[in-house]
Amino acid sequence: MVRFKPLPEPRPLDELRRIHGAVPADPTATDDCCSSLQAAASLPNRETAREWLGFLEALELVDDDGGYYRRDWPADKQELGKRFEQRILGARELLAAVQAEGPVTRDELLWTLDDSDTMSGRSDDRTLDSLTRVERLLGWSDQLGLVSERDGRYSRSY
Repeated sequence: MVRFKPLPEPRPLDELRRIHGAVPADPTATDDCCSSLQAAASLPNRETAREWLGFLEALELVDDDGGYYRRDWPADKQELGKRFEQRILGARELLAAVQAEGPVTRDELLWTLDDSDTMSGRSDDRTLDSLTRVERLLGWSDQLGLVSERDGRYSRSY
């Protein structure tokens, strides 16, 4: 199964739904989906819009058939969480580490995941890219009900 790297900053699920709704239902409705999404969802630039499209594709909320188009929203947060865990690069590993080690801090997760092939820019000193990715993975995992945070420590939710 293909795993996707795009991982925008976490947002509440109602914002995810709003951004999803800004993707055209018809792939021929626009010549420039990034520009259209940027304007409709008030995203700061094309790069951010492209990142969102990749993330939405990973969650199976959009398809790309020569142009992106919106798919139906799943019935529940649990289905989105399952898709996130299976299809976002690093999510499965992060959730396994939280389950095995939890409750665990962000920094403990960073060290654990830095030893895997999940993070780009792996090295003994933590890169901003790795830190940002772990923070975003945790943020989305929390939004999707896969982890819970208490006093800076994360535990797996079921």
